[in-house]
Amino acid sequence: MINIEITKKKIASLLVLILIATVIQTISTMNGVYEDPLVDYEAGLRHLQGQVLYRDYYLPHGPFGGLLFAFFLLLTPTGGFALILASVTLNVIAVILIWKILLITTNSLRYAFYGGLVTAFWYQVQMGGFYHHHLSYLLVLGAFLTSICNLSQRVKIIVSAICFSLAFHSHQNIGLWGLAAFIIMSALVRGRVFFSVKESLFFSGIYIASHFTIVGSIFLFSDINNYFYYTFHIPMKWASVNKHFFHPFISLFIPYSINPVTAFSKPNLGQLLFYPIVALFYIAYLSIFIKRKSLTEENHFTITFMILSTLWCSAVVSRLFTEVTFALGGILAMTLFSWRDKLSYKLEYSIISFYIIIGVIFLGNNRHFFDNSEVKHFRSTDLFPVKIKQSDFPHINLSAIIDVIEYLDGKLGNIAVIDDNGILIPLALRKAPLDPTLFYNEGLTVPSDIKEREKWQYDFIEKIEQHNILFFVSTLHATNMQFRWLFEAGDGQSKTLPLLMNYIKTHYSLVFEKEGIMVYKRIFL
Repeated sequence: MINIEITKKKIASLLVLILIATVIQTISTMNGVYEDPLVDYEAGLRHLQGQVLYRDYYLPHGPFGGLLFAFFLLLTPTGGFALILASVTLNVIAVILIWKILLITTNSLRYAFYGGLVTAFWYQVQMGGFYHHHLSYLLVLGAFLTSICNLSQRVKIIVSAICFSLAFHSHQNIGLWGLAAFIIMSALVRGRVFFSVKESLFFSGIYIASHFTIVGSIFLFSDINNYFYYTFHIPMKWASVNKHFFHPFISLFIPYSINPVTAFSKPNLGQLLFYPIVALFYIAYLSIFIKRKSLTEENHFTITFMILSTLWCSAVVSRLFTEVTFALGGILAMTLFSWRDKLSYKLEYSIISFYIIIGVIFLGNNRHFFDNSEVKHFRSTDLFPVKIKQSDFPHINLSAIIDVIEYLDGKLGNIAVIDDNGILIPLALRKAPLDPTLFYNEGLTVPSDIKEREKWQYDFIEKIEQHNILFFVSTLHATNMQFRWLFEAGDGQSKTLPLLMNYIKTHYSLVFEKEGIMVYKRIFL
């Protein structure tokens, strides 16, 4: 009878969390979307329309995110619904994984519920929509949960190795640093590697075999040279210039590398509200040392892994701290669990409520909840029912975008789109563009080296020729065709691509123009 009651409480707890995660993520995604979550969206659409990654177009991260999003596009009537379903799925799975990890580790439904509840407001929601960073860390969590579940060692090894491999091919940095956190914490906390020598060799074999399977598929059906160039060469060169190699080690000791002097010299609500997040990590650190006698090996293993993996993975992706607090819910719940003998229920509830309120404030700020402007015309496109707000696309006039969509709607022929702001046009038409990259960033997707950039322009022109591009859309004036590359100064500085510009001027003529958006059509002689 007691077991039945406990089971009912577990099911009820999980169902409530799933409902909350679904509702809050749906609201977040429907309220507006900006360029970044649309990258995987566009990759999925390209997959469905026959384009081959690393042959027809390139990505600086792995292929798994786009492939998975293609699946959601198959399940839903519009791309907007696919974005909502994909985003909700990631948020719900994150909540379930954190809930289960905490339930196993603490054997307490209360703390498992705490962790799941905070995760619902902090994992995918803050990003707004489905994104490969969060997908990758989700697989890292899946690998970790598998390692502590009551399963046979063989099953643990196979599943965790495959999860870590898929995490790498969703976003290579998170996949690698997540695995590093797992191995290091296994050795430090347990005093040994998680698996025995024989089991470690088996794990390595499965992990390597998974990589070979994916890379082998690229070799057989795509261009392996482009895969290595865009997945390793360019990102590593960009990282070395931007000094990201040692950033994770700094963040291990100084969460998110927050500098109080800098923050308070230019105070704003976002900076000040983030201090409770930084404080939580320091309190979690102290809990490990002060409460080590009351924490089991599993408790130590879980909280140290979540702290380390979250900090390292947040550092290497270099995004806004509110968007990459990955295991925040689990870290908070484990910290409260560590001090359970000192805290009353009311104080625990107050702390959980406090962090949820901060999450709601960040969510409102990140997703422009207070901005009621909406371009209703987008509701008649394939982006329905996601709102498209001017505040999410400040560098382009959305009314002009609508006119371009109306102009191109129903017209036959392939299109290419230049500049990130133009991404809405093909998605609204549900017509994947045929330019060779999903977004433009100096050093990350477009080479910063002059010779490499020259080759990149020739490759771009070759793709245009191969795919018989009829329409070419630019969100910047043809007389000064350039990519919107933002530098650290944030001054919108950009660099010109003369070879591509001259090619467009020579082979295309302007057929439509609206407030800085130019549509060119191929000249047939």
